[in-house]
Amino acid sequence: MHIVARAERQETIDKLLRAGADRVVAPAKLAGHRMASAILKPASVQLVDTLFASHNIEVQIEEIHIPEDSVLVNTTLQSINRDDSNVIIVSIIRGRDIIVSPRAHTQIRAGDILIAMGSRQDLEKLEKTSWLPVPASKAVAPRTCPPDPRYKACLQGQPSRTRASLSKQ
Repeated sequence: MHIVARAERQETIDKLLRAGADRVVAPAKLAGHRMASAILKPASVQLVDTLFASHNIEVQIEEIHIPEDSVLVNTTLQSINRDDSNVIIVSIIRGRDIIVSPRAHTQIRAGDILIAMGSRQDLEKLEKTSWLPVPASKAVAPRTCPPDPRYKACLQGQPSRTRASLSKQ
């Protein structure tokens, strides 16, 4: 279970983390960062606001877990980012490391979590591809599911989603 807590004051953040929260959200601190960004980077903030508020633009962010037997293991991001795909791999979470803005030649490994951005349809297509197993003649290990209750569907061989929608629905 992943515990997210809310803190109103800075000293509360440390207490909540010591009490077992995995993440603490401080709305006043977030608002301060947002206001500073609006002053220093107005075009970037405007883009994010447009993505969140526009009814015409549908952009989503997806966490795509790569199982050990995925056809994507040992391929590169270039194989995902073809001309017919409108998916952008924003980062890769690999164990405790985060690869930000990975290059096209970056190799996908078993256990990676791809943070992808794109339309719902393109993200669903990529997610389905990630759960396709390597053909039996090339398979080396059985699928292991992420140790997170949100991914219990993988035990039935179905993809599960963690999606943050940036469009109003």
